[in-house]
Amino acid sequence: MRAYAVVALMLLAGPAPALASVDLKTVPPVGVIGSDSASVAVVGDVNGDGRPDVGSSLQSDLTDPHSTSLSEVAVVAFAGGPADPSRPGFAGWRITHLDEPQLPDSPGFAGGGDITGVGDFNGDGLADVAVGAAGTAANGRQDSGSVYVVLGRATSGTIDLRSDAGVIRIDGPARDAGIGRVLAPAGDVDGDGLPDLVIGGADGDAVVVRGGQAAGTVIDLARPPADATIPIRGLQDRTPARGRDDLEPQEPARFVGVGDVDRDGRGELLAGVPARDSLAGVGRGFVLRGVAAGGTIDAGAALARLVAPKFQSGFGGAVAAVPDSDGDGRPEWLVGSAAPDGTFAVGDDGELLLGGAVMVFSTARGTIRTGEPDQPLVRVDTRGFGDRAGHSVAGVPDQTGDGVPDLLIGLPQASPRCRAAAGAVALVPGRRTPGTVRMTRTTPRLDGAVTGGRLGRTLALAPSELLVATVPFERSARLRLWRVGFEAFATPSRALPAADDCLKVTVRRRTRAQLLRDPVLDVRVRSNAGDGRRHEVVLELVALGDRDGYEERERVLRLPGAATRRARIRLPRKVLAILREHPEVTIGVTAEQRVGTGIRRSRGAFGAGVLRLRR
Repeated sequence: MRAYAVVALMLLAGPAPALASVDLKTVPPVGVIGSDSASVAVVGDVNGDGRPDVGSSLQSDLTDPHSTSLSEVAVVAFAGGPADPSRPGFAGWRITHLDEPQLPDSPGFAGGGDITGVGDFNGDGLADVAVGAAGTAANGRQDSGSVYVVLGRATSGTIDLRSDAGVIRIDGPARDAGIGRVLAPAGDVDGDGLPDLVIGGADGDAVVVRGGQAAGTVIDLARPPADATIPIRGLQDRTPARGRDDLEPQEPARFVGVGDVDRDGRGELLAGVPARDSLAGVGRGFVLRGVAAGGTIDAGAALARLVAPKFQSGFGGAVAAVPDSDGDGRPEWLVGSAAPDGTFAVGDDGELLLGGAVMVFSTARGTIRTGEPDQPLVRVDTRGFGDRAGHSVAGVPDQTGDGVPDLLIGLPQASPRCRAAAGAVALVPGRRTPGTVRMTRTTPRLDGAVTGGRLGRTLALAPSELLVATVPFERSARLRLWRVGFEAFATPSRALPAADDCLKVTVRRRTRAQLLRDPVLDVRVRSNAGDGRRHEVVLELVALGDRDGYEERERVLRLPGAATRRARIRLPRKVLAILREHPEVTIGVTAEQRVGTGIRRSRGAFGAGVLRLRR
């Protein structure tokens, strides 16, 4: 399963404990979420107690030991109590039957979905929550998806979506539309004083559902009631696929409301649109103008169009608003540019491209090319932190004391204290003027606790504290939650280790003639899996000639903690044949850490030692 890490910044009752470290290993967890792929969001004050509450999307029902993927729930936890419905004292909502309606012969899966707060959607003074389920089959359309707006209420308990009177349902327009995977509060797009909801769909389709809908309303997006919705057009990626016919459908755009940028009384939307062609495409961003009821939001008429450099296909995969940095009274626009999952970002010169983020000032208009000089933006240089840096982004009030709002950047590939891919979230100082901010190995961070946890994949915001969730081991189907205060970012962090500090493989230098006479490699492995943990290192022998190759697992080294081991690997006849027949040969020994045992095992650091032999 994919290991998701989620960070939600939320206000909870009671003071947060002072932290001696930004290491999550020093902070006791406070709860569990029943899915490793659940979204987490601060959803506003849904019960009227003056404190924001937290929601988590589709997951196993932790209160039911027999829960399956056919009976997933969403959870909203009231502030001041446990965020986990299986813990004593939990107060909040269990939202059930997200998998309905279904066709008689369908598998009945809810199909994944998002959760977000939408503000006071119906004008009753309480915050409301939108929950998505992409696999439902309303109106006989399999996998068209549905979105449920659950209206705020003071009471705690179970909300059955089949019968609850305080729910608005929005159904997908067509088979396989799969709405519900991307939801965001839109702000007041139409200028009527009520907050709106934006729903991202497949292949660039999107729609704004206007606030003010009555409880019990059902909206079929194939035939929506007059003035209930505002369509968004022009986000489709029309770039030619360069001869490829294996492209997946375009991922839904990401959205965030950025306030009334052009001062016309209607709020604008920042839309991030990653490229459909993840190997060669270019991601884009748009600042979309708000329109009145009955209108259409057209990307062709955007206030600003952001274009990433060549090969940054993941640009736009995360977007956020940053509190006003330049003093004009309007928020700035933050866009992450991490490489898409399952790809490596490599340029024409063969070099691995960087992830990262850009913050564009709200005074920008027209086309902004984020890779070119003299643009109205701040570049966050994440060199050395992997091509997934910027997988999540957020803007926060000033934490560094310079009077300028700061930026949070997710680093899911970071390996703090040699916990490979435990992940981190870094606090980067903001700027009032265009320029570059360089992230360093001691930039203030919140560090992940477990190997493979990939903290920093997602961020959500509210004041004062952090609610942090990450998998307890790589293949876990659940997330653990922690509480952390903003003081975690008060001082520089312990330096992130270099790759060779965690795993280094050295192959003793030998010539081709020496190997043919005595076909043995002498290998030295120095390994540290973090926290002094026992672990294994799996060695594989690889040999490559001009037209032939060989690969075979050789042995497993067991280490009691940070330690050095030596191994002698005898070359098989196949490798000796390659040495004799090919003028250029590369012989390598790869090594991969394995941390933990059984189902709780996680992959750790990877390293290699290489001999290159020329005749």
